[in-house]
Amino acid sequence: MSDALAAYLAERNRMLRELDVAAAKRFANGVGQAFQPADGHSADTIALAGLHKARIQWRDATEAEVEQSRAWLREKGFEIPERGEFVYAN
Repeated sequence: MSDALAAYLAERNRMLRELDVAAAKRFANGVGQAFQPADGHSADTIALAGLHKARIQWRDATEAEVEQSRAWLREKGFEIPERGEFVYAN
């Protein structure tokens, strides 16, 4: 594995483990995207929902992390993906 790929994966893993909204926004901006307010939610809440959904799909997430993410999504009224189900934004 190249050093660049290892660094990318380490940062991605940290971002998902810590639910780092600022890092998610920097990543999105770096690929020409941005989180937008939607359905009465702020851009930060939309970013956090994306992190929670990604965490559910992340193979290295603990069961406790997955349950925390499901609970947060449920509480905020977001759709909860099944584990192993790919989620694509429209």
